[in-house]
Amino acid sequence: MTGFLIDGENASDQPLTDVQAVLIPDRNAGNLELSLGLREQSPDEPVRTIPPGAQFSLANTFSNDLTGSSDTFVEKCGGVIFAFHYTHACVRKSFPIKTEDGAA
Repeated sequence: MTGFLIDGENASDQPLTDVQAVLIPDRNAGNLELSLGLREQSPDEPVRTIPPGAQFSLANTFSNDLTGSSDTFVEKCGGVIFAFHYTHACVRKSFPIKTEDGAA
């Protein structure tokens, strides 16, 4: 296991702005920030907005101390909470999901 990759699509007719995503481990491994990527994005441009209808990904490549088998990740981190924060139609929203034993 070398990281996490989550694919999604903004199915609304409004942009999602101020996008932030993080994995929060149960154990003291430190938060794992997920970077936002769009299919049609300039590589030099930081992304914080998902346009309406756009496909996107959220990714984190682990540091060397977290890579290995999924069992190694669970031993070091336990389960994780996936937290996704964004603004939609001028309202700040969040979407946390708790996973058990590191499984999504």
